[in-house]
Amino acid sequence: MHGIDEQPIFRDDFDRQTFLQRVGRVVKRLDWSVYAACLMTNHFHLVVSFDEPTLAEGMQVINGGHARQFNARHGRRGPLFDARYHDEHVQSQEHLLELVRYVAMNPVKAGLVSRPEDWPWSTYRQLIGLAQPWPFFNPYDVLGLFDERWEHAVKIVRELVEVRQVPGTVGARH
Repeated sequence: MHGIDEQPIFRDDFDRQTFLQRVGRVVKRLDWSVYAACLMTNHFHLVVSFDEPTLAEGMQVINGGHARQFNARHGRRGPLFDARYHDEHVQSQEHLLELVRYVAMNPVKAGLVSRPEDWPWSTYRQLIGLAQPWPFFNPYDVLGLFDERWEHAVKIVRELVEVRQVPGTVGARH
């Protein structure tokens, strides 16, 4: 989800914290599993899985609630987001792993940090054990895809992100 005309959708940590609280409520209420999340300045990424078709409902609560709160807090009117959310059906475990890598690398690609673990508004730091997980994010949902041993799974995830190679694929992906 991008801000309209690439404008910020988060201006400060308060905006980010209240957004994450809203996401947490939706994840709990709709029984989603979060595999990756990243809050940038003018957009966010959220990779989730769910059993029931609740994506539209959840995104309406997240985006609509955030837009109303953001507009009221910052004295603005009108749409905050440039379009409806982008949804993509994950076709395979490799595809899911590529999305986790993509989301983790987004702040690096944007030039905000030099290493993905340096961005505080991403689940990547939590995934590799450098930060306390957000209440709605269970790192073991992702780590369990690699290995049942936590330390080994973290090593594999770090290699995946740093080398930009998804297991089972040929060549580096950018």
